[in-house]
Amino acid sequence: MIDKQSQKWQNAPLWVTCGLWGFKERKHSIVTIVLMLISGVGFYLNDGWGQPTELSSLLWCSAYLLAVAWFAMAVRWADKKGMWQ
Repeated sequence: MIDKQSQKWQNAPLWVTCGLWGFKERKHSIVTIVLMLISGVGFYLNDGWGQPTELSSLLWCSAYLLAVAWFAMAVRWADKKGMWQ
């Protein structure tokens, strides 16, 4: 659990605080990352953004995976700084 009133949280970079906004427990964050990856790949393969071979669908999928990577990096940053209790 992250104590969002702690000094560590107050000193966290903006990209981390935005990435972990609404999350307090590490377990919930990890489960969310896994579910986002599974649903993103499934959405891509089931023509959710258009045909998988079109450039626009590749760009949408790339943007989605970039957002998931940002979230995962925020969780990893919190791991390295020992913010989870």
